Amino acid sequence: MEWLRKISVFCRNIATKLKPSDVGWQGMIRGLWGVTGFYLLWLLLVMVVPNFWFGKLVGYSVIVLASLLISTVIALVIKLVNCFPEKVKNTLLLVTPFFTIVFLPAAGPIGGTILLISMMLSVSFLAGSCTVIAKKGRASWQSGKVISALVIGLVLLVSVNYLLFSEKASLNPELDNYQLADKTLPLPNPGNKGNYQVKSLTYGSGVDPNRAMFGREVTLKSQSVDASKLIDNWQGLSGWLRTQYYGFGVDALPLQARVWYPEADGAFPLILIVHGNHAMENYSDLGYEYLGELFASRGYIFASVDENFLNVSLADYANPIALSLKEENDARGWLLLKHLQQWREWNNNPDHIFGGKVDLERIVLMGHSRGGEAVATAALFNSLSHYPDDASVTFDFGFNLRGIVAIAPVDGQYKPREKRIPLVDVNYFTIHGSLDGDVESFMGLSVYERAGFSRDQFHFKSSLYVHGANHGNFNTSWGQCDIAEFLCWSLDTDSLMDGEKQRQIAKVYLSAFVETVIWEEKSYLPIFANPVYGQKWLPNTFYLANYQDSTYQTIADYEEDLDVSTGSLPGVIITSDNLSKWSETWVKLKYRILDTHVAQIAWDDRVTEKVARYVIQLPVNTLKLTNESKLVFSLAQSEAGSLPSDWDESEVKKQDIEDKTSTEKRQQSNHDDPPKSLDWTIKLVDLNAQSVSLTLSHDQPLYPPVKGRTRLAKFINQTALTETIKRHYHFALKDFVGQNPEFELSQLSRIEFIFNKNRRGAIVVDDIAVGESTGGYDPSPNLSPATRGAFRLPLPLQGRGLGG
Repeated sequence: MEWLRKISVFCRNIATKLKPSDVGWQGMIRGLWGVTGFYLLWLLLVMVVPNFWFGKLVGYSVIVLASLLISTVIALVIKLVNCFPEKVKNTLLLVTPFFTIVFLPAAGPIGGTILLISMMLSVSFLAGSCTVIAKKGRASWQSGKVISALVIGLVLLVSVNYLLFSEKASLNPELDNYQLADKTLPLPNPGNKGNYQVKSLTYGSGVDPNRAMFGREVTLKSQSVDASKLIDNWQGLSGWLRTQYYGFGVDALPLQARVWYPEADGAFPLILIVHGNHAMENYSDLGYEYLGELFASRGYIFASVDENFLNVSLADYANPIALSLKEENDARGWLLLKHLQQWREWNNNPDHIFGGKVDLERIVLMGHSRGGEAVATAALFNSLSHYPDDASVTFDFGFNLRGIVAIAPVDGQYKPREKRIPLVDVNYFTIHGSLDGDVESFMGLSVYERAGFSRDQFHFKSSLYVHGANHGNFNTSWGQCDIAEFLCWSLDTDSLMDGEKQRQIAKVYLSAFVETVIWEEKSYLPIFANPVYGQKWLPNTFYLANYQDSTYQTIADYEEDLDVSTGSLPGVIITSDNLSKWSETWVKLKYRILDTHVAQIAWDDRVTEKVARYVIQLPVNTLKLTNESKLVFSLAQSEAGSLPSDWDESEVKKQDIEDKTSTEKRQQSNHDDPPKSLDWTIKLVDLNAQSVSLTLSHDQPLYPPVKGRTRLAKFINQTALTETIKRHYHFALKDFVGQNPEFELSQLSRIEFIFNKNRRGAIVVDDIAVGESTGGYDPSPNLSPATRGAFRLPLPLQGRGLGG
């Protein structure tokens, strides 16, 4: 190729002409050292000399020496590489980026670098030695170099694979033999199919070039909508490619969905579900067929919405400066409301197949991953008249959303005016797995904490953390691989619960949520506060449920001020005795700070052997209490430790000398205990000093934080193993009252946590409140089978053809 040779000659000539002489190279070196010396002297004069003291000089010297050390290491690596033959150097330069793509995104900077170097060395030593052996035969075995290279390569390969794939010790030994207690409600399993015959169809543009179900085989034609003011970056080469693939642009997004519905007369409630961000060519909407079949058989219209055209694609790398779409998550929520408008139009048309068949007063939205944030965005937009980011876009929605469900959601990808989405008077349920390899932090808790109630009518919110569940198994199209396919090798899939079991949990909880919010029937509410009430319906694993409803009279949620001695209820006074730690602080998740404050409490026998207490004194006649009321709060063990930050071990030694009888006991306890469950006494005192008490384990002991490692080994796991997941505790006040007939509930004056069951512990406590009985069930853990059998079935289930 003559033209290529000419270009090569031209480039060499230019390089020869521009190549400096030896004197020029020497001048360049002097110049660089001179400028470096100037900057070092300048830093010395402006940072060290003013208000000089010895410590500043030491810090300055360490910075300079560290910089020199890093530079020396880099120089040695360059020098080492320069010792290689030209072909080897060129090969290393060309292949290193590909090894980097495989290892660094999956294993992080540290773990990825370890794997990259180990695998490149291993391949180099093994391939080199094997090539020599293949060419020279037996004679090569006498060479020490060949044998050494072979051994080194094998050792590296075996070591890396051992670290990645060897059997690991249990991260949660306290949960290895955990058995969920059985207090199953005397109700039909909400995860079972009903008796309605199920039909399905699709609606869409009718011209989809990739999916016949939305193209030539589509059942119903739907509208297209212009989302150009809600989505950025559908432009340039990557935007053009996206348009070519789908056959439409951002100004004509189709409303497309797969629908499952009951084959029967009548108006049925409507449920929409939307997927999250996955490869756009790997269609995500069909992964919820198991829910569609379930809900349609139980008397609901269920539509799985197609928003794959908003997802990522390898084609986005055609524009590497601005990958994928930007600010699209608000459009995901907006599209759900446009779907509802389409349903409203169809329902109002008596000649349409769905004319008069949709109960638009009963709507639930569900979303997974980015779709989990999209449903919260839809709830916000549903209450607004204009788009917050551009008021030229008007809204006319106003649908009766009975509730929203967020499955392993993200949060904060759409922040109007840099504020996270608020929720007011919206029933909310969120579920997350401890082994979620994509959204590794339970971001749905942020929305849960922001959700508030006006108490005008009954609403509730609930969160559920499932030990062993991942991100993808909630969607059958995603499965066990929570991240991009070429990175899936790094996931610890052996520790996951079975996908069918994970989906069974989703069916039970999502169906119970829909039954509760659609029909305003509270019989299934207990499982949202404690999974033991659905034990027979659920796989056995460890669950952490939190719950709150609009009947709660808050005593202390730690949001009101900076005074640790006051509560949220006016007149509440908080005191303590013998605690080793006591403060109010933020809760930290793996990704960021949670949108709430908590009380952080610790006790430790190394600080004092006296019994520690946390006491809440109540104002008289402020709370409305009956025997049907319940005391509730949320708890989690804290990983902050039980010793104060200024703890001095020498103080223990002095006390041991003064009190020799305690020496042995103290020595035995001077090491932090392994994580264990905690228990303590909860005491209620009235104005006449009459008291009653129960232990925390009357509900359940407080287990250690659940550890979840989503990657094969600790050194490639990029996030913390735990985060603060609070569990809801509730105690029927009649269970307290039964302990002492002299106790006057109406004169309750004090609530005490008495830490008398464990020598030491550290916890966070939040949302101390009194709630009302929600009716239709008895939430007491002591509910007898005879009493349970006397309860009626909830009215919405009677006559609707549901299975048991």
